[in-house]
Amino acid sequence: MLSKDYQDFISSCFPKSYGEAHNGLNIHALFNLKGNELAEAEKIILERIKDKGGNAIDAAGYLQLQSAKRLLEDEFVKLIQVHDKYSTRIVKVAWALYQIEKYDKSLDVIIEFLEDIKEDNKFPFLGLETFSYLISFGDDPMAISYLEKCLDVEKYDYYAMCALVSIERGNRLPFFEDNFFLISDLAKKRLAEYKERY
Repeated sequence: MLSKDYQDFISSCFPKSYGEAHNGLNIHALFNLKGNELAEAEKIILERIKDKGGNAIDAAGYLQLQSAKRLLEDEFVKLIQVHDKYSTRIVKVAWALYQIEKYDKSLDVIIEFLEDIKEDNKFPFLGLETFSYLISFGDDPMAISYLEKCLDVEKYDYYAMCALVSIERGNRLPFFEDNFFLISDLAKKRLAEYKERY
C-alpha cells in the first residue's frame, strides 16, 4: 500500500485540480519518501520533466537528481532560444540545475528574468515565487547584492526582503518554512524600517 506521503507528493507534483495546483509542491511529503517510493517518484519525475507543468522540475531540484541533469540542460538550451519572458519555466530549470550541479549560468538567468519583467504589469503573478528561488543563492554575494538593490524598487521590495529574511534565518531552499507568515511579518517590519532610514 502506498504511503500518505507518496500520495500527497503525487497529487501535488501532478495536480489534477485548481486547488492542488494552487497549493504547489508538497516538499515535506517529497523529503519523507524512502526506498521503493523514492525510486518510483524519481522515475515519474524524469518522465514528466518535459510536461508543461513545472512541479516535476522543482522536485528534481529539491532531490538534486543527477539523473535529471541532462534533461534539464537540454530544456535550458531550448528555453533560452525561445525566450518567453512571461514563463517562469526557465527560472525553475535554472534553479534545479543549480541545486543539482551548481550550474554557473543559473543566477544570471533568474536575475535577467526579473529584470525583463520589472516594468510589466504581469509581474505580481510572477513575483514571490521567482524571488524565492534566489534564496538558494544566499551564499553568493551577487544574489545578496541584487536583493538589496531591489529594496529600492517598489514593485520588488517586499519580495526581496522576504528572500533576505529567509536567507538570514539560514534557509537555502525557496521559502521552505513551516510558517511563512513569520517571514512575511518580519519582512514587512524590516522593510518599513529600511524605508524610514533611506
